Amino acid sequence: MDKNALKPVIEALIFSADSPMSFDRIAGVVESEDRGELQASLKELIDEYGDSGRGIYIEEVAGGYQLRTRAEHAPWIRRLFKIGVQRVSRAALETLSIVAYRQPLTRAELEEIRGVDSAGVLRTLLEKRLVKIVGRQDAPGRPVVYGTTKEFLETFSLKDLSSLPTLKEIESLEEEIIGSEFIQGELGEYAASGIVEIDASEAEAALEQAAEEADALVKAQKRTEEEAKAAEAGDIENKVKEEGKEQDGTEEGSTKIQSQGPEEEAGDGRST
Repeated sequence: MDKNALKPVIEALIFSADSPMSFDRIAGVVESEDRGELQASLKELIDEYGDSGRGIYIEEVAGGYQLRTRAEHAPWIRRLFKIGVQRVSRAALETLSIVAYRQPLTRAELEEIRGVDSAGVLRTLLEKRLVKIVGRQDAPGRPVVYGTTKEFLETFSLKDLSSLPTLKEIESLEEEIIGSEFIQGELGEYAASGIVEIDASEAEAALEQAAEEADALVKAQKRTEEEAKAAEAGDIENKVKEEGKEQDGTEEGSTKIQSQGPEEEAGDGRST
């Protein structure tokens, strides 16, 4: 079978699979074909989807190949299925990150890193099928240990766990996270997965709102400082005035005493 005949077969297999289809599984179905020829046909098919500008493309994710919709079409897909944006809390993302990089680990080990109880967050991640119980630790009480799932790889468009960003890459992302390019690109890719959806426009609007609120807070603090300085200046001015009045009163009293002095002396002389 030549490439032109192989490509539609591969396309149909990937489309029909309910999860990412590995190359070995494809080769197992088309067992009569040469694996090298099959690999070349698959690569050519991927390139054709990537260059065609279609609303779907083929991506290698979670150890296999999957047809996926493009991130920019997420608003229309959500409208079709009448679903909203599913949000994941900061605590859940923090927990998921720790599990992804430190797996397998127990709840106690997770909580030692986070410093807070994580039972509720783990339950949420288990319900979303992003985390699973992978076994038990050989320790007193045999506590369960957690790891990430295949759905985790699909959600974050990862080929496998080795595709997780390194510390250097994370630091680089932190510098770019407030940029619109990151919002429209990286977050948009996560929105295509379906399990954790993030609306790029909403994320950008939220950042803009946060910036406006921060600016308003800075202005309010500045006004408060100016008002405090003005009030302090007013207090000082009033204090100076009061001290001036007291000083004037003291001088006036002293003048009266001095003016009364000779008369008293004269009176004393008459009585003598």
